[in-house]
Amino acid sequence: MKKSEQQLDKEYKWGMQFLYQILLRMMTELGDPDAKYKTHADVAKYYADGKTQYEGGYKHYLQSIIDLQTMAEKELDSWEVMGNAAYTGLDGPEDAKKWLLEEVLPPLIAEAEKRGWKKPV
Repeated sequence: MKKSEQQLDKEYKWGMQFLYQILLRMMTELGDPDAKYKTHADVAKYYADGKTQYEGGYKHYLQSIIDLQTMAEKELDSWEVMGNAAYTGLDGPEDAKKWLLEEVLPPLIAEAEKRGWKKPV
């Protein structure tokens, strides 16, 4: 079932927050040679830095990873909504899944590992 942006926001608050960060940090400056955030890894670092600013923020960061993994497995009917949230052109559900699993999640996971953030028990 295709879900609206509001539905995805409600169910996957932290995952959607990261998709919005891709839009705000990376996609709005696309093509600008002086852009500060050129890759998903740049955005992941920025996002992680923000989560260090408050107690328990790393748990929200880790929840972002869980949300995006779940979205890649269960919410592909809403691939256009996810792509629009990050202002990323996607060509269908399989492209959305590939994008999430191969381009979005690896830098998020790598940044968490670099900081020693382990999934809370």
